[in-house]
Amino acid sequence: MNIERVKNLEQWIVEDPKEPFNKYALAMELSGKDPQRVGLLFQELMTQHADYLPTYYIAAGFFLDQGNQPKAIQILESGIIVAKKQHNLKTEKELHSFLDELLFE
Repeated sequence: MNIERVKNLEQWIVEDPKEPFNKYALAMELSGKDPQRVGLLFQELMTQHADYLPTYYIAAGFFLDQGNQPKAIQILESGIIVAKKQHNLKTEKELHSFLDELLFE
């Protein structure tokens, strides 16, 4: 974890709270170091920036790693809906593939 990068990202979130990438990048930077905060950041992204598609695959993996498979499944299902609305077939297929792995292991 790069403390300077964390500080910069936190400042950018304050300066531009409507930009989802900064929260996403902060979650990635804190991944493995502060799981509670990472979970909150992913929740904020999916609530406040529901159309930010990159969140869903990574967030599902995070919650799965935390032992919360039902949450991971719900996130993947939500992401598939967003991908369909955005006509993003590639991401929709990736999310479906991940979901199928969880449902049929």
